[in-house]
Amino acid sequence: MKYYERWAQEETALARTNLTLGAFHKVVADLWPVEADATVRTRNAADRRRDDLTVIFKAEAKRVGRTAYAAERAVTDYLDHLAPRRPGKTMSEEIARATALLEGTDDDIKSKTHKRLMQLVRR
Repeated sequence: MKYYERWAQEETALARTNLTLGAFHKVVADLWPVEADATVRTRNAADRRRDDLTVIFKAEAKRVGRTAYAAERAVTDYLDHLAPRRPGKTMSEEIARATALLEGTDDDIKSKTHKRLMQLVRR
């Protein structure tokens, strides 16, 4: 099977897998775990990230249904457009974001998201 065919099958499976908001929050917690002894700053950042992801997930759910596909789209959208970026001295945040996209900075977490959501499909 060609890569594209497998990818299309998996994306279709995600689109057919219902996902509750609670299950989405569990996926987010699995992707970005917060240690029990984390600082207040770290916990607050995690709460902001979860809140941002929830808003995006709800918007995607209105478009494509409350599915694992909407969850994947939410995480990708967050990473591509909202995740905090620390630009270097000679670049803007927009350039830092574009550079991260081109260099695949978030490819690992995007792949991890896909694999984690595919586990829900296979249940």
